[in-house]
This record gives sequence, structure tokens and C-alpha cells, in this order.
Amino acid sequence: MSTIRDAIDGIRKVLLLTDQVKANAQTMKTIAGELRDHERRLIRIETMIEMSVANRTLPPSGAE
Repeated sequence: MSTIRDAIDGIRKVLLLTDQVKANAQTMKTIAGELRDHERRLIRIETMIEMSVANRTLPPSGAE
């Protein structure tokens, strides 16, 4: 009888683990989407900085 009980307990643990893996997979999908959003925002900020540096006018030489 203990063998059957051990088998049932093992199956129960596998089912719980499967549910946890599915939940973790969903969490990872959400995190990946947020990471892509942050990357896009960072690229926009970098572009703005590069454009502002490129458009900066320098004073004429000798004018101090």
C-alpha cells in the first residue's frame, strides 16, 4: 500500500511542479516584454543625447 501512496504523492508533486513551471513561464514572458520596452526607451534617450551633441554649436576659435 505504501508503494501506491508513494506513487500518488510523486504524481501530485509532478503536477504541482508543472503548474509552477507554467506560472514561471508566464512571468518570464511578462518580464521579457517589459525589458523590450525599457530597451526601446533607452535607445530613444541615447538618440536624443547623440542628436543634441551633434547639433551643439561651438564658439568661434579665439573667442574666450
